[in-house]
Amino acid sequence: MNFKEMLEEFLTGKIEEKRFYQDIKKAFEECLNTNAFRKLELLKIYPFISELQDEDIYNENLIQEIREMICILNGEKSFFFDFWMSLERLEISRYYKILNCYKEKKVISFDEHESIEKELQEISSNTNSIEDMCMEKLLALLAGLPTIDEFYMYNTLYVDKIDAICAEEEIEKILDILSGNRPVHILIKYVKGECMFVL
Repeated sequence: MNFKEMLEEFLTGKIEEKRFYQDIKKAFEECLNTNAFRKLELLKIYPFISELQDEDIYNENLIQEIREMICILNGEKSFFFDFWMSLERLEISRYYKILNCYKEKKVISFDEHESIEKELQEISSNTNSIEDMCMEKLLALLAGLPTIDEFYMYNTLYVDKIDAICAEEEIEKILDILSGNRPVHILIKYVKGECMFVL
């Protein structure tokens, strides 16, 4: 579905209102019921399609709403939308084990570090979903844990004390998100037509 094209076709009268609403409603429900909104490609239209599937908007100024959406998609206007999302439970026992080992020994092994770095490179080149983004953040934090005493791999800026780095808390938070125990907060930003996601 080319969402922007669909909006433009409605504005030019190529799609009549009843069919437009039915198509939007069907697409929204299909994405919602199949968890497809976890894919970044579809998540970027979620704020718009969730509004358009609401029948109440059709009694108001629908044309103006759609024009505004097109302005955002064309980069003529900035737009911000934030929400919370729960993810499906992933198998992440290995990462819990790494964290528990670190808590006990205050270091991770060189082999484990190399493995994490390799995983991070793979996922960074193919980030397609919110789960991928969370996993990328988790792996980046794990890769920063020390392999020898008190030698963090994290880059710092304006940090006076290395103890102020609360990596363990951040790692635990992301593990909770990836295990489905806690929702993730997501900000969708449209700036100059580019869609960005911030966790």
